[in-house]
Amino acid sequence: MTRTVITTDNAPALVAPLSQGARKGPILQVSGQLPLAPDTGEIVGTTVAEQTTQALRNVSAVLKAADADLEDVVMLRVYLTDPAHLGPMPLRYGSAGWGLVMRMACVPVRVGCGPRRCSARLSW
Repeated sequence: MTRTVITTDNAPALVAPLSQGARKGPILQVSGQLPLAPDTGEIVGTTVAEQTTQALRNVSAVLKAADADLEDVVMLRVYLTDPAHLGPMPLRYGSAGWGLVMRMACVPVRVGCGPRRCSARLSW
C-alpha cells in the first residue's frame, strides 16, 4: 500500500518537519491542529470555545484536502491546558454545530503553543 501525504494551504503549516495528514489505504491520520489562522499563524480567539472552533476548521481543511470530512472521524484526542476547559469546549455538548459523534480522549497538559498561549489542541 502506498502512503500519500496530505497538505493544504487552508490549514496552518506545521513548524516541525511533519505532514498535515497522511493516508495509507483506507486509513487517514490528521496531525494535531492548534487554533492558528492558516494565513498568519497567529492564535485565533481567547476562549477555549473560539480556539476549539478554529482548530476544528483547520482539521476540516486537512480532511477536505484528503476527500474526507468530519463525518468520517472516528477518534479525537483533545489536549487541554486546563481541565476546567472541558465544560465550555464546544465539542463537549455538540454546541458548535459540528455534529460530531465519536470517541474522544481528553488529555490535560501544561504546555502552551510555544511562546504563544492556547487552550486547546486537537489531534485526530
